[in-house]
Amino acid sequence: MRRSATYFFWVLVLALLVGCSSTIDPAYSVFGVEQATADKIPPGDSAAIADLDPGSTRLLGEFSGYTFYAAYAPGRPETTPFGPMLCLIAVLEGSPDHAASSCSAGVSAELGMGVPGAELMLVPDTFNASALIEDGWTRVHQNLLAL
Repeated sequence: MRRSATYFFWVLVLALLVGCSSTIDPAYSVFGVEQATADKIPPGDSAAIADLDPGSTRLLGEFSGYTFYAAYAPGRPETTPFGPMLCLIAVLEGSPDHAASSCSAGVSAELGMGVPGAELMLVPDTFNASALIEDGWTRVHQNLLAL
């Protein structure tokens, strides 16, 4: 009985440690560099950026009249019990009040989003974009493809 209790204890500790791990995901090296001034989303009155961790935003580039950022949203226990969400944010150039975001609880996965005039895909560093580029997609950043 004592052996089962010890085993259960260590499984529980491991599960808690995994659940409390850092939001920095090695699949997206853009988060491994310190945030610069250009990485900060201009202040605006948009619900799309309200739940983001402001220290996690990273500039990815511009395309089709939008400026794109990647960021983490801490998530809420009732909706994302497994931790932070990875987000792609589009801000209409010159109008920070007009922003849109798409988030996923899978912080290592690809994330798609559409805005007027463009389709976007946030991809991990190791994503092979060759076929998409042949189909007309543009690599805006190592982690952002646009069509």
